[in-house]
Amino acid sequence: MEILMKKELCLILFVMACLPIREGFSAEPAPPALVQYARQNLAQLGRSPVIVKEVSNQNSRNLNMDEVKRNDDRWRSTRGIAEFMRPLMNSQCAGYLRAIQKSKKYFMDITVVDSRGVSVAMSEKTREYWHRDREFFTQVMNGAEGSLFVGDMEFDTSLQIYMVHVGVPVYEGDRVIGAISIGIDVDQFEKTL
Repeated sequence: MEILMKKELCLILFVMACLPIREGFSAEPAPPALVQYARQNLAQLGRSPVIVKEVSNQNSRNLNMDEVKRNDDRWRSTRGIAEFMRPLMNSQCAGYLRAIQKSKKYFMDITVVDSRGVSVAMSEKTREYWHRDREFFTQVMNGAEGSLFVGDMEFDTSLQIYMVHVGVPVYEGDRVIGAISIGIDVDQFEKTL
């Protein structure tokens, strides 16, 4: 009986060791080719006229932050896509983001936020409406002025893929007015190399 239990324990430990790394446990740096691609290709999205216009328009509206918090709570608790979410996914800017996403298999989602981290447009529904604490936003807006952010490679448990999030500053002239988050499927990206 004791030998059987030891074998079962060994089998369980072996299986656990073979499981993929889960988000939050450990992360590896993004592949150098992906970092170079982000610098050479994705950084220019922050100067795209359609994105700059949408972010500038939202920044000028001076949204009520209590309302933003309520919308974020409502967003997080709503399954599927509700009517109040559609403007962020059906605008001209959102259409532009979807076209970019469809252009490459490795683009998983693209989100544009204003200077406070509030969603402006997105290619897919995100988990939240207000991205103020997301690393792509804090690094772009609070790091070196206008710094491109390339996150670590992490395993996304919901999609079962390894992803890297890239944060791109949105510029109006020389001033950073918002940020773009781009989720990249690492395996799909590496297939293009």
